[in-house]
Amino acid sequence: MAKIVLAPIVTDIRGKLGSLVFSAWKSGVNYVRTVTGVIKNPQSIQQGIKRAVVASLSKTWRATLSQVERDGWDAYALTEPGKGPSDGGINNMIRGNSGKMTGFNAYILANTQLNSAVLGFVDIAPIATPAPTAPINVDVTVLAGTATVTWIAPALAEVGAVCRIYGRIEGIRGHVQLITTEAFDTLTKDITAIRSANGVDLLLAALVGKTLHVQMDTVNPTGGKSAGSNVASAVIV
Repeated sequence: MAKIVLAPIVTDIRGKLGSLVFSAWKSGVNYVRTVTGVIKNPQSIQQGIKRAVVASLSKTWRATLSQVERDGWDAYALTEPGKGPSDGGINNMIRGNSGKMTGFNAYILANTQLNSAVLGFVDIAPIATPAPTAPINVDVTVLAGTATVTWIAPALAEVGAVCRIYGRIEGIRGHVQLITTEAFDTLTKDITAIRSANGVDLLLAALVGKTLHVQMDTVNPTGGKSAGSNVASAVIV
């Protein structure tokens, strides 16, 4: 960013010209800067699938669910204040949602979580039950391009519950990625790649020296979901 001095005939200049943006501070000093970035919306296969799932669920909510079923989701939402992708998460790896939900939001959220865990869809709102806890003592070690994630089974997990493993590579731009979904009592998983924000698989063997951060959560078949687990980190070697 640089200050600019205008010729007497020019009193102000603002707007974008090529890769330059002209503006002024409140003090009246004009400046010019380069465009720092471009908002991207990569049309990856994964994003297309997620958007299609949400669109299908929205249509089902409007056209298929009965009023009794929608009322059930409204009631369920009131018992689940602030229930988002993670109730807070840790280090914003799995982002939370502190606001109250509507029945529609609860229906979409529960079913997208079930879909990501390959557990199908539900039209009837679950009976409010204690949410499962997150996996305990999550740990990760990396050797020869393979990350081994271990954990202790979560409490209050129902039969058929799954644990989702999320990962983030330090220094690589993009949101946290869902790496894999495993039965909650599997207790260990080897990982050799993590998907980037644009849908490309990044081999850990090609990321030597970077730090891998891992976090998990638990999803019950009825849609109940835990907060995020502890974050485990390891340098890729």
